[in-house]
Amino acid sequence: MRTVIAMLAVAGMMVGCGAGAKLGAAASQVGDSAVEGASGAAKEAGEGAVKDADAATKGAQQAAADAKNAAEGAADTAAKTKDAIEAAPDAAAKAAEGAAEDAVEDAAEEANEAVEDATDDE
Repeated sequence: MRTVIAMLAVAGMMVGCGAGAKLGAAASQVGDSAVEGASGAAKEAGEGAVKDADAATKGAQQAAADAKNAAEGAADTAAKTKDAIEAAPDAAAKAAEGAAEDAVEDAAEEANEAVEDATDDE
């Protein structure tokens, strides 16, 4: 009888060990799946962060290029304005000279007409 009990005890331990091994394997698979899931999520989050950083970098580069173009345009406008201001006195002098010449010509014509009128009356 003792032999049968011992055999049953050994068989029970074997069944228990087999069940324990199966439970251990299942727990290991669950752990592996959790690690894979976390790894995948971290990888996706990292890739998303890289894409966001790339987009932000491109946006900053475009903004810098736009600012540079605006500054160059402002400098060009300032240079043209300076040239126009420097040319204004010359243009004004030429206009005054032309107006004076016209006034002299008009006065000469009026004087000639007055002389002609005076000589015609005689």
